[in-house]
Amino acid sequence: MTDLILGCDISKDDVYVCLIDSGKDKVLGTRKFSNSSEGLSALLNWVKQKAKDRRWFTVMEATGVYHENCVDTLYQSDIPVYVVTPKIIKHYIANQNRRYKNDKSDAYMIACFGMTIGEGINKVAVRRWKPFSPLYQEMRSYSRQIISLQKSVTQFKNRLSALKATGRIPEKVLASTQEIIETMTDTIDAYKEDLRRLIRQDENLSERIDKVCSIKGVGWLTAIHVICATDGFSNISNSRQLTALAGLDVPDNESGRCRRPGQISKCGSVIIRRALYMPALSSSHSESGPWRDFYARIYSKSGGKGKKAITAVMRKMLCLIYTLWKNNTPFDPGHIWKAPGKSKSDVQEAGASFVQNKKEEALTASSQDSIGIIYQPSLLLSDTKLLNLTES
Repeated sequence: MTDLILGCDISKDDVYVCLIDSGKDKVLGTRKFSNSSEGLSALLNWVKQKAKDRRWFTVMEATGVYHENCVDTLYQSDIPVYVVTPKIIKHYIANQNRRYKNDKSDAYMIACFGMTIGEGINKVAVRRWKPFSPLYQEMRSYSRQIISLQKSVTQFKNRLSALKATGRIPEKVLASTQEIIETMTDTIDAYKEDLRRLIRQDENLSERIDKVCSIKGVGWLTAIHVICATDGFSNISNSRQLTALAGLDVPDNESGRCRRPGQISKCGSVIIRRALYMPALSSSHSESGPWRDFYARIYSKSGGKGKKAITAVMRKMLCLIYTLWKNNTPFDPGHIWKAPGKSKSDVQEAGASFVQNKKEEALTASSQDSIGIIYQPSLLLSDTKLLNLTES
């Protein structure tokens, strides 16, 4: 018995479907349903009438949140579902040299892509979709809302600062803007308390998060953002998969004698990258510790490229979070990461030399500046205090 494939092109209001027979390469039917409970029930009845007793599975794009109702309905009906990244579908359609685009043809092309899913040569390995666990799903909802509100708070604070700078804005406008900021801040605090309550309900989860937070620079909220984005690393088999999921992998870009410098793909979760940036930045510029030594090594190796070194710290921090979570072990602060062929003393000496050079640069800059402190993002936190003492 050959499989029937249902391709779904989903929007906010409608679901365009195309049912094909992969054995006969024949379209059995196309139709549009509303993206609602009634429409999805009608979709199931329509496919069952067409398929009769034959097996069938569904392929669809990940379209923000609009595909989730359809996915849940099909999964609850024991229908295999494959949710594919839109970028993959886009390149597949472009490879077929299609010169027109509409919802009906997109549903057909998604169904055709379903024939390439499988294992072996000329097949695309796509993992069958399964839902998040209820706990992580609830935690992820709070996590995403906190991220969104924090971004809005920053925007309103910048707006309030600009309004005050003009000196022409009525006090009522300034007061209302400040009230909005306070309301959003209170909401963020309430969501954080709800997250703490959920964590306390699961003793194993609370213990694992505490061990992850033993990493210098990683707070409990950062750990939750990463853990919720990966469903507790349930679908992650190794660190390479995790870095690809976060978009921190560096794909090769070579052709013949041309070898272009590698860059991170950014084809993964932007939430993970945003959550790790500030912890990596602060911990790599500390006065001591393995993050400082690791950052110094990459900084020197890359020719003084700070962003590249910070990205390397982010990737290392993500892999360490994954390792501690899987092994259920705390972080060893005495652990030193060394490069191949390097001893621990060499790494420590390189890190100490890096800090000393930065302090000398700070002193040189402060002696040349007679007005105020030069803003240098690469300075250590202790260097800022040193500059203040020098200026005084």
